[in-house]
This record gives sequence, structure tokens and C-alpha cells, in this order.
Amino acid sequence: LYGMYAAATEGVGKAFISVMVPKGEAASAIGTFAGLSSLVAFVASAVAGLLWSAVSPEFVFAFSAGGTLLAALLLVNFKPHS
Repeated sequence: LYGMYAAATEGVGKAFISVMVPKGEAASAIGTFAGLSSLVAFVASAVAGLLWSAVSPEFVFAFSAGGTLLAALLLVNFKPHS
């Protein structure tokens, strides 16, 4: 199931980044995005594990849902430079 998610979203993120930066900086921007995404995924997993143990599994899912909603709102309101 995760493989289907990765296949459906990985290329989209790289394509989105490549149109946001100057052509000569696309490779650096995509590399930076990939590195930061991995780092953030690691931190998010650690925080989720701590919250799971310290608070409750339900709180982790609610917290994740709130973060997802916030990200969706930010993405909808995002205006790329022309």
C-alpha cells in the first residue's frame, strides 16, 4: 500500500518543485527537497512514537489529521511566483 502512495506522489512533488525554481537550480532544489523530506519524516516518526507512548494513539491520529488539514489549507492558498 505504501508503495502505491510513493509511486503516486513522488514524481508530483519533484515536478512541482521543478516549475517553482529557475531551470539551472532544479537539481539542487529537488535534492534539497528529498533530503529535508527524509529528515522531517524521521522527526515526525519520532514525535509520533513519543506522543503514542506519552498521550494516546487516538491523540496521534487527531494530531496528524490537524497537521494534514493545515497543510492542505496552506497548499490551497499557495501562489507561485510567475
